[in-house]
Amino acid sequence: MNAAFAKHAVAQASESLSLRGLFPAWLLLAVLGIWPQPLRAQGGPPLLTDDPATPGNRHWEINVGFTVQRTEPRSLFELPRADFNYGWGNRIQLKFEVPWLLLKQSQTNRSGLGNSLIGVKWRFMDEEK
Repeated sequence: MNAAFAKHAVAQASESLSLRGLFPAWLLLAVLGIWPQPLRAQGGPPLLTDDPATPGNRHWEINVGFTVQRTEPRSLFELPRADFNYGWGNRIQLKFEVPWLLLKQSQTNRSGLGNSLIGVKWRFMDEEK
């Protein structure tokens, strides 16, 4: 009698764990997996890779972003990190990038300009498809 009861209990457990029993949960997970969600990582200064385009002759491109670095017991904020680009002709871009730093450490807060970056980008190859 115990063997029959155990066999019946195993059959009921496997029936309840089948995909049919979990169909609503699987459907919910699938819908949530493909549902559009807000992006948490956006590109911005400092740019490790730069877009190949230049702003164009006598045009400006201004990018403003921020970064946060948190390590115990301090936080370093770049608020804002400004990136100014000027098109000098259609293939040359002049660049100036500078952050305003805010350091929070224990009881002390310090702020000031960070390291600036000055550069020139020359787009020597232009391939259009």
